[in-house]
Amino acid sequence: DNYKVNHSVTHIYIWGWLEVETIEIGYAKTRSATLNSTNMTLKSKKAIDLDNDRIIDGWACVWRYENSYGFEAGTFKASSKSANSPWNTMNITFYIH
Repeated sequence: DNYKVNHSVTHIYIWGWLEVETIEIGYAKTRSATLNSTNMTLKSKKAIDLDNDRIIDGWACVWRYENSYGFEAGTFKASSKSANSPWNTMNITFYIH
């Protein structure tokens, strides 16, 4: 399945860095995120266990964009591809302004 979510977020001018958290259900083999086509850094990844059965159901990932000049607006894109890709791919895009 391909999942696409489009959101628009109103935000103020950002100076220095921006962090975005993505939640993925399933097990990704590869993942990435960009802001205005610039790669973001994966700062942390935390396992999610939805039903307390001690089996990992997904991941909460925190992505960071760092820029000493700041920015006022941009397009965030993230992608997560399952081990059995291309069939299970998650994509999300939203605009920050």
